[in-house]
Amino acid sequence: MIPHGFAMRNVLMCLTCILLLLAPPSGRGQNCRSLEQKIFYQYDPSHQEYPDSAVVLDARRKHGELSIFISKTSHKGQIATTLESRDLGSHWFPAKPRRIPTPLALAANTFAEAPSDRRVQYKYLEREGVYLRSENGGKTWTKPQNRIGTLSPKEFAAKTSGSTSSRTYFALAAMHPSKPSVIYSTIRISHAAEGGENARPIDMGLYRSDNGGEDWTRITDAIEFRSPIGIDPSNPAVMFGYGKSTLVGLLKTSDGGATWVLTRQQKLMEARPLLVEEQRGPHILGVTPGLRVYQIAIDPTATNSVYVISNKGVYRSSDGGDTWCLLNTGIDFLDSTYSLAFDPADAAQIFLGTRFGILYSEDRGNSFRRIYRGNR
Repeated sequence: MIPHGFAMRNVLMCLTCILLLLAPPSGRGQNCRSLEQKIFYQYDPSHQEYPDSAVVLDARRKHGELSIFISKTSHKGQIATTLESRDLGSHWFPAKPRRIPTPLALAANTFAEAPSDRRVQYKYLEREGVYLRSENGGKTWTKPQNRIGTLSPKEFAAKTSGSTSSRTYFALAAMHPSKPSVIYSTIRISHAAEGGENARPIDMGLYRSDNGGEDWTRITDAIEFRSPIGIDPSNPAVMFGYGKSTLVGLLKTSDGGATWVLTRQQKLMEARPLLVEEQRGPHILGVTPGLRVYQIAIDPTATNSVYVISNKGVYRSSDGGDTWCLLNTGIDFLDSTYSLAFDPADAAQIFLGTRFGILYSEDRGNSFRRIYRGNR
């Protein structure tokens, strides 16, 4: 027998999803909201994948024709297939090949493509915690040396942790917008055995390689492991990342990583999200406090225009991080916004991957309409 409270919670959750899916396009996502405005979120503690969940992988043009690529997840949360649309979402069809790399700097990206040269790709080798590199569009792959200073990953892990059973793990953070061999990664040392003083992982910060992963140099220890890095295409010395150690919050560098500072309004961005249930009373429902960043996208044509895709939605700054607002996508649902891509011919047009389908804006996020809604 299903407990009454459990059944009622699921009914309410389903009703919420139906209302979101049936919301008319013209009524969704008007304007960008001040961070002082109270936002009450829906929340699914099971973190299950919804039927319409999709991640934007790329928006590219060939001979002037725009193609949008997305990954559609199955009901078990695994990537089922890659879909493509050439008519702004009116029709979708399976892309070839079935799985394609993305040039977007997404958190924990396992299959990446250099934005300036599609022949250069990086694919995660899970059993070793490193990335393979291809320079011919994925036809052949090589494993870089991944030297950190003068040490191999195994030597680096042992020296750092004091244990020969420790391992070095790489998490690709970004690819340089115009130099395909320049990549950034966060690094973590993890102990292979359970328990013990060294069982806790050691986060080493952000590293840079100028030769496709053969050699790595540390940039800063301030960046969180698996934090994506946003690089300004018009000025690659300007970058954004997320810090959880000495500086907590969204960080910015204007000198290629030599110095990092917190962007403004961090207290508001880091505030614990409020839930719909809390409108009826001050209840803490186990929601993780703070901000989780999944992508940082910088408009290639609008100076100082930055988008932060997070667990609380999409933050936008038009002044390089001095002030922020929260886009009104029509979906105030925690952990439901995944990725953002610009139309390469018109950066005012953006595509947003969410738990409730693919959203499209032609005015930099001031208004949205859904162009993909699952298998309907």
